[in-house]
Amino acid sequence: MSAPHKLQGLILGTVILLALIYSQDKISGIAHDSSSPGFYRELLWVAEKKNALLSSPAQTTIVGNSMAGYAFDESLYSRLSGKPTAILWKKGTASAWYYLLLKNLILPNKPPETVVVIFRDNILTRPELRVWGTYKGYLDALAGPDTSLLDELAYLNHKNTAYYLSNYFPFFADRRIWRDLPKFKIQALISKHLLGIGTDELGASFYQVFTENGIRFPNVGDKTYYNSTILNADRLRFEENLSASFLPHIVELCRQNGINLVAVRIQRLVDQQKLRDTDLVDQYIRQFSRYAKREGFYFIDFTGKPWLKREHYSTNDHLTAVGKKQFTQVLYREIKRLMLTVPSISH
Repeated sequence: MSAPHKLQGLILGTVILLALIYSQDKISGIAHDSSSPGFYRELLWVAEKKNALLSSPAQTTIVGNSMAGYAFDESLYSRLSGKPTAILWKKGTASAWYYLLLKNLILPNKPPETVVVIFRDNILTRPELRVWGTYKGYLDALAGPDTSLLDELAYLNHKNTAYYLSNYFPFFADRRIWRDLPKFKIQALISKHLLGIGTDELGASFYQVFTENGIRFPNVGDKTYYNSTILNADRLRFEENLSASFLPHIVELCRQNGINLVAVRIQRLVDQQKLRDTDLVDQYIRQFSRYAKREGFYFIDFTGKPWLKREHYSTNDHLTAVGKKQFTQVLYREIKRLMLTVPSISH
């Protein structure tokens, strides 16, 4: 046998051996990481938020990603409503995280009267969105021991390259440990020991200063952003994607616990500037609205409203301080109007 053939045989044999050794306990499910420093950081975040909700129960809880974080002012909303308000958000998160947040963090404490989920486009029927890489640490820290629904909807129904590499090759799955370790140590050194703040707060503080003051980074609205707004037609078929998503489970959890659920569609910069074809998105949202009426939760669509202008946006879809104030005030008025005029059937 020639040298190249020997090398090929060695590589193939190694791959098969690794697959047999390491995949026996993972072949039917998902490996949930508990060793990455990022995982422990997220556990601390969950514990901090749990303690905060226990010590100061909220009557209104806002859930979302950075679009919610940079659009909603909880102190202003508390003053307007006269009710304690909390916002729980993580940059880049999606529906799997919202579901786990509701099930394992919000509900085990004193349930609020109202949960407001702020979303964009079709994110609530995309269970596979933002569940790998850094986001998997977010999910693992919230999931607890019962991961069956998470595994089915987010992973097993959407097997991709990351699924096979993570489940069958532990060296790929564990790469995050070695990537996160120096990053976590540096963050902890600078933020906690030198500045006395949480490890997540340093970057968020810098970003917030830029965003809320309307300071725009180079190439805002660049090709990467506009590419991210292009949606696959198959994923805009609401009814077809609904049953395999987390949305019905979020609705049911709120109904079982007597919580008023409010879904708020936030306007994207690309739609404010009318720079994409929205026919399929509009059809999807009409179906979403009918579903909300059928299931008895509130739906507010803020896209296409004249009160959000270009100057209210900073980096891509995030709002400035002025836009944040405007959004919060209008949201308060809309929720108050809805709850006075449209009785909830969640109770």
